[in-house]
Amino acid sequence: MQDVLKGFMGALSTLSVLPLWTDSIEGRTTVPWFPVVGLLLGVMVWAVAAGVDYVTGGGMTLLTGLAVVVAGLVVTGGLHIDGLSDTFDGFFGGSTKERRLAIMKDSAIGTFGLVAVFTVLAAKLISVGYLAEAKELWQVVPAYIVSRTAQALLAATLKYARAEGGTGRAFVDGVTPVHGGIALLVGSLLLYIVAGIGAVALLVTGVGLTALCALVAQKKIGGVTGDVLGATSEIVEAVVLVAAAIFTTGLRAEGLFL
Repeated sequence: MQDVLKGFMGALSTLSVLPLWTDSIEGRTTVPWFPVVGLLLGVMVWAVAAGVDYVTGGGMTLLTGLAVVVAGLVVTGGLHIDGLSDTFDGFFGGSTKERRLAIMKDSAIGTFGLVAVFTVLAAKLISVGYLAEAKELWQVVPAYIVSRTAQALLAATLKYARAEGGTGRAFVDGVTPVHGGIALLVGSLLLYIVAGIGAVALLVTGVGLTALCALVAQKKIGGVTGDVLGATSEIVEAVVLVAAAIFTTGLRAEGLFL
């Protein structure tokens, strides 16, 4: 029971700004909880956005989208978006594995990182604007579940890339495909509860993107780092929101939504 509680607290303190656990973290007990934390964070962000949407009378949908972006940055402490920036700078700014890893450690943001951050945040803002207009703002929650499940799958798939270790090593070492499978099962169950059978398409999208990110990471640095985990989460979250917005807009065009 203590390991279960420790795993949950470790996942929550790692993926959010809540300092709930300061003891050593073990990936094997923490990673399976990632989808649950995704659910909690998604509900928090949705609540903020729903509040903004209510106050504005639903007439300022881009402001609601901005609320989702800002709330997401706040609850995660900007950790994942920082990983996105570092990953793109390293992957596309270095010519060797060693150089890429060195760039990823540099706190300065480069052109590739800046473009990646702008693109992802803009995609979230615009897609949530469409979801708010269609009264489907709740779909923010599945996006958070899928994206955090993606992190768990990536941690269970690749080895840690830095020989000297790093902050993300605790979430990779000792994590096996079994732990990833548990996270996938939990994530699937939560998605079904939140969004029904239609969430299958969102999950497939997330798993496919995770596989692509894993292939790129393996080719570029021979594994995964904490930055890559964060980058994958941001990419999956943004793409799932875009997919949900496209699907919702399509249904409205066919007259299935009023």
